[in-house]
Amino acid sequence: MTAPALDAAANSDILQSRAQLSFDGGADVDISVEHAVTVLNATPNVLLDISTARSPAIAGNTLLYTLTVSNVSFQAVNNVKVLYRVPRGIQFHQTTDAEPDTSLNCTSLVCNEGEEAWWTFPILAAGASVTININAQVAAGLLDGTLISTPISVTLDEMENTLQVLHTVPVDNNVAAQLSLSADKDPVMPGETYTLNLDLGNISGNILTNTQLRAFLPDGVTVNSASDGGIITSSSSSNSEVRWDLSTVGVGATLHREIIVTAPALDAAANSDILQSRAQLSFDGGADVDISAEHAVTVLDATPPLAILITATPDPVATGNTLVFTITVNNVSALPINNINVLYRVPSGIQFHQIADAEPDTSLNCTSLVCNEGEEAWWTFPALAAGASETIIINAQIAAGLLDGTLISVPITATANELIDTINVLYSVSIAN
Repeated sequence: MTAPALDAAANSDILQSRAQLSFDGGADVDISVEHAVTVLNATPNVLLDISTARSPAIAGNTLLYTLTVSNVSFQAVNNVKVLYRVPRGIQFHQTTDAEPDTSLNCTSLVCNEGEEAWWTFPILAAGASVTININAQVAAGLLDGTLISTPISVTLDEMENTLQVLHTVPVDNNVAAQLSLSADKDPVMPGETYTLNLDLGNISGNILTNTQLRAFLPDGVTVNSASDGGIITSSSSSNSEVRWDLSTVGVGATLHREIIVTAPALDAAANSDILQSRAQLSFDGGADVDISAEHAVTVLDATPPLAILITATPDPVATGNTLVFTITVNNVSALPINNINVLYRVPSGIQFHQIADAEPDTSLNCTSLVCNEGEEAWWTFPALAAGASETIIINAQIAAGLLDGTLISVPITATANELIDTINVLYSVSIAN
């Protein structure tokens, strides 16, 4: 929908919407919810994006949130505060499950239901962005159909209004497949081409029938091509979509699809942008949309001085075997880069020894020197000369018992003093026994 124009005598407005649900055996209106949106006569200084790596959530598993705050103005903004109010059914450790760490302590360092998790950034340069990753633990015992609704808000000195978003993820403990959406680059420049990667795996004991994979692309991107006969409904518009009619997906099967897109030019009034893509999978016997995944890419009006290349061999990999990750960090600028930090968040199904299995050794210790699921493996390089590179090699052990079709998705981030945005990459490898 489109917000209405403001009255001549008004400088802002509030638009309240209300939804209600009714069904047999209840009241005239069984459940209702309300939500208000503020209309301002000025472009906000910052944009906020919330993406979840996978939806629905599964009780007892993890749920990865990525929050991106981008200063789209041409001036620095000050005292940027991001508030994540922990919803029912979620908890996370404020240091080991969050990057960066929360700015204020939660109870016993664990952020539980109802607590306020805060991140404060004293200054955000013009066109700069910050990324917050939260590896949240979903409570055991949540019923199918439970909604995990998270209120997130952003305030700053230069903006009178509060940015407020409510992000909802359902719970389904009987998912038949897994889906991952990622990009090969982040951030990108206006007019730069990048690739969206879609991976899916059938982890059920049944063939998926009448299967359809769809990707909904952000406004303004140009769709150059889609692999494997993907049907492009629009190559450059506000409603670009790519669809694959897959028919059947066999038990334990995995599929990989790619979309090559070009980032749009920035608006004259904006110094950066956030491009969120969304993938969804549907098949017979499930919901209208069985599984979805989101991924955001930041557009910056400057060439990032740092680039990251990730490979994993072999792919697919069998349970009980070794998977070799190679992460190459390149200084593509003409000047030195300082205080480079690379974070590899260990996914489900992976572990490695921080000394014997990593080269160079991790810069911070994992528990008992073994980096297990959910832990943060860090590498710090004090300086990287112009044109120089560093390579990290991880010999990861794949857990026994993983089902064919399982996706191992690794979030990897990089920061540096000279980098005005967090490099944020999700890399997926499939299991085939």
